[in-house]
Amino acid sequence: MFVKLHLHGVFKEKMPKGHKRPHTIYAQSVREVVAYLSQFDEIRELLKFSQYELRVGKSIKSSRSLTAEEAVKMEFGPGSSLHLAPHVSGHAITGAMLITAAISVAVNIGLMLLNALFFPPPSTGKDDRKSVLYQGGMVTQKENVPLGYIAGLDVLCGSNLIEGIVHYTSTGGLSTKMGLSAFIQSAKSQNTTLTNSLPTITPGYQDVKDDLNGAKGGGKTIKNTVFTDAVLRGLLALGDGPIGGIVGDTIQEKERNIYINEIPLRDHGSNQYNFQGVGWSERFGEEGQTPDPITPFIGTNQDGNVQLEYGVNKAVEHLVTDDRVNRVVVRVMVNQLLYTTKKGNQQTTSVTLGLDVKRVSDGDWTVVTNSFSYTGKSTDPIVLEHEVFAPPRKENGETWMFRVYRLTPDSTDDKLQNDTSYNGCVEFQDVELSYDGTGYTHNGVTYPASNVPVATLGFGVDLSQFDQGGNMPEVAVRCAGHKVRVPSNYNPITRTYAGTWDGSWKTAATQNPVWHWLHIATAPVQGLGLPEDFFNKFFLYPIAQYCDGDVNGRPRYTLNKQFSDDQDGWPLLVELAASFRAFPYFNGTEIILVQDAPTDHIDHYVNNAMIDGGWFDFQGTDIGEQFNEILVEWDDPDDYFRKKTVRYRDTDAIARNKAAGLSNGGIIRQTYYKTGCTNQQEAYDFARLLVYVSQNENEVVAFKTLVEAAAYAPGQLIAVDDVHTSGKTSAGRLAAVNGSTVTLGHKLINGIPFLGWS
Repeated sequence: MFVKLHLHGVFKEKMPKGHKRPHTIYAQSVREVVAYLSQFDEIRELLKFSQYELRVGKSIKSSRSLTAEEAVKMEFGPGSSLHLAPHVSGHAITGAMLITAAISVAVNIGLMLLNALFFPPPSTGKDDRKSVLYQGGMVTQKENVPLGYIAGLDVLCGSNLIEGIVHYTSTGGLSTKMGLSAFIQSAKSQNTTLTNSLPTITPGYQDVKDDLNGAKGGGKTIKNTVFTDAVLRGLLALGDGPIGGIVGDTIQEKERNIYINEIPLRDHGSNQYNFQGVGWSERFGEEGQTPDPITPFIGTNQDGNVQLEYGVNKAVEHLVTDDRVNRVVVRVMVNQLLYTTKKGNQQTTSVTLGLDVKRVSDGDWTVVTNSFSYTGKSTDPIVLEHEVFAPPRKENGETWMFRVYRLTPDSTDDKLQNDTSYNGCVEFQDVELSYDGTGYTHNGVTYPASNVPVATLGFGVDLSQFDQGGNMPEVAVRCAGHKVRVPSNYNPITRTYAGTWDGSWKTAATQNPVWHWLHIATAPVQGLGLPEDFFNKFFLYPIAQYCDGDVNGRPRYTLNKQFSDDQDGWPLLVELAASFRAFPYFNGTEIILVQDAPTDHIDHYVNNAMIDGGWFDFQGTDIGEQFNEILVEWDDPDDYFRKKTVRYRDTDAIARNKAAGLSNGGIIRQTYYKTGCTNQQEAYDFARLLVYVSQNENEVVAFKTLVEAAAYAPGQLIAVDDVHTSGKTSAGRLAAVNGSTVTLGHKLINGIPFLGWS
């Protein structure tokens, strides 16, 4: 929504060259328009101290004058025109009047805000679809693991496995399944956004060399002919999208920012692969994104460990958990596959198994036509897989089951080793999910949308390279975070602002904490979902500019962090604001973000004559609360983003405390974690600032005054002129007026008039 602002009289004259024409402003309310004008110093002072008129209408002649109450309540419609002019005949307005009027309409809005903050909407229930996202706090998944929110330009992101199987492939005397090379080639054929150029896969085994052992007549060993390789295929959820993606402009640069067990996929120095047989692809969490090709299915692992024995009623049965399952890959473990002759020579041997399927209510089993036999030799355990498809569906939607059994008689001789056991299965639904926030249809059933696209990393790796003890390798990436609204005139990479901001937005990844703060506050699913009109974007704009300010070549305040905990919304906003020396508060109509930043002007002046009783109440903080040493924790990107600590201490303050007999050598210490800080110098400067504030800003003044205080707000600078402290009278009241003569309430000091009085 935009409004056309017309300036008249002194407001037009004071406007800088090039800005005197009507302004097109993307604003919803008069309050935002006034905040927009605060970008111009001359206009800001006029609005603060002069009377003016706000009028709505196509022209100044046909316009209608607004009262302060109307101005506060008004929201613009399409094509609205607003006129700002010096007060002549309409309703006079001042900055203080707008604030006072705002308080009078704040009650209902305040109640709405409290409900939104302290009573977030409940979860949507026991929806067990993958990647269903719930409202209230951070988003969560089916497994109640929070889906991370990524903020920044270079963030180490962990992940949550939402699709994944370990696929066993066999070589030698066994018919092999599709291995890693095959499914990577399949992925490439599906035009994935990014797939790396993969090296040749190193086999996950070592051949046993021929060896003649023992004395004359001893048996001859033969090398293993059957081997099992394990390949992990997974789809990892990084966070809600859209995000900027893995850091890097080329595939090689991105591969240096993919980590497996804290080691980069591609070495930073040599640019060579640290791991072989790895395939990957990324999705940015965008609407309309295509399914990831590395997991073109939904696979659910079902564990099992049951000995398979030959004989009637010895079959192992498994009930498929969901009628949507199209096929199952059954795993059978063979501890050893070996026959040793009487002379001690090793030979290959075989074992045959059977598989049947049926719907639950069927009486008879259907024999799978390709019941399987394995032949070979292995002295190591091997895992064999066999795929079985679901029988014809029934209208009642009932699920199905399979049974696996042994057709080869059990060995009764230790010379024949062919023991087998059922090792579980993987249930597959052959449906490709894009995780783009939309619904999908499978087997004639439509499933609703999840509302939030998910950024994912498809990953395939040959597990023979890892000695995990049964655990999967840990995968993490460095990526640019969530694309949020930023000013249209802002470059988040160079941190520069072009000209005056008209209030329009664009989306981009950024490490400026202010725009992530606004997104978390207003996002309906990922954040608190507070109404947009609770926030004045033009008040946030100078705070964001201050955060981007250059401090010895680096930005003043940054945010690079993956928020992976399910946190309460308002405490999170307070914590995040504290990282850039700000805090939020509710002023009656809006949530205002106030920052502790230098200012070149005083907002208010108060003296003894303006307050109740004429006395200011000054209170100082206890010396035990005046910290002189601060430890600031930050995340070190050069050490896998592990937490590090910087220290700043005020040695003079410590010496004074020590001389005064304070314990701990005079040291009063505090530790603070700076949210999302990945720069040591930023952390150090932050510690230094905290110590300075604690040592130098430790006095509080309280006083009562009249309606003028309605214009006071947190963060404003108030000049306190206390005669009892200074010993000087710089203000007073008129005692009498007689024609052109006035009598002052106090005598002049040395004949010098104060404040222009005579």
